[in-house]
Amino acid sequence: MSNLVDFLSKLGSDPVLADAYTRDPEATMTDAGLSEEDKNLLRNSDVKGIENKTGVAVKMLAKLITTYKE
Repeated sequence: MSNLVDFLSKLGSDPVLADAYTRDPEATMTDAGLSEEDKNLLRNSDVKGIENKTGVAVKMLAKLITTYKE
């Protein structure tokens, strides 16, 4: 898991990862190998920044992230 899209995709499909992120987002992002830039995008809920960095609409990413809960 080396980039933001991979992390967010996995976050949406892996309940263990999602639970870890809920409990300790900083450690989970670090363990995933996210860059400081990526971590800051998530920390700040920077929708435009995430879209610009990933090239994927946040609404699409949000759908991936919530998939495991449905």
